[in-house]
Amino acid sequence: MLRKLVKHDILSTYRDFAGLYMGMFAFALLAAVSINMDQRGVLLGISIFTLTGFSLATAIVTFVSIIRLFSKRMFSTEGYLTLTLPVTHKQTVLAKLLTGAFWSMMTSLMFALVGAILAGSVWLSIADRLLFEGYTWPQLWNMVMETGIMRVLTSGILMGIPLGIMEMFYSLIILLAVIVFVNTSYVKKNKTAIGILVFLAVNMFLNSIRTNFIAGPVSVDELNIRILPNMRVIPQVLAILRGFEYEINWLQYGGLIVFYVIVLAGFGYLTIWLLNHKLELE
Repeated sequence: MLRKLVKHDILSTYRDFAGLYMGMFAFALLAAVSINMDQRGVLLGISIFTLTGFSLATAIVTFVSIIRLFSKRMFSTEGYLTLTLPVTHKQTVLAKLLTGAFWSMMTSLMFALVGAILAGSVWLSIADRLLFEGYTWPQLWNMVMETGIMRVLTSGILMGIPLGIMEMFYSLIILLAVIVFVNTSYVKKNKTAIGILVFLAVNMFLNSIRTNFIAGPVSVDELNIRILPNMRVIPQVLAILRGFEYEINWLQYGGLIVFYVIVLAGFGYLTIWLLNHKLELE
């Protein structure tokens, strides 16, 4: 039943994202092509500006659509049907979290794809010009690999994925809990305003705890790169790539994981308890 709930929620919300995703992808391709073809940069500037607008719109639509998913499908006419299905409130909450996580990850992947397209086009443009300095593609690739940047990036991504997933569900469960709260018997009117205030207050309080008592697990070493005025492009780029290093504080890393687990468990329990005991459908 959980799989059916998630599938139905995704199918009911995909129209909000399809057009924006296609627009982002199209303008990313346009910007990539214009990097090599547009000498004056006019087309590149227009495409980058439009792509930025689409990206911001996608982020906003993702957030608003998740709010609609939680609110409309739980506390409107659709919500009445949802909450009368032969499923537990635990399954309902989990389905909404999984659907919100799905669209959050899809948006993140879309941003990554757009970034990869632009980065790849810039690399091709630069590399083609560097070939005239006597370098070949294999030489360029080997020199980049020797800097260790791929190891640093891979390690950072692998260590960041668990925290990213935890933080995503952390944000979603707080949002869902607030939406459920304002639809209970505790809030009689001005639900939207109260919901915004409660959401901001909860986030400020929890972020204060996270910042003051846990802080971030990753610290970036200070870069010590000296670029000489007459230094060629390749040595400059390689020097910059060699300068990227970071250290992981495993105590803080574990502390963040525990913090997210406690928040998820606490707000998850609170959300289910409110649905079971204080829900008021209009």
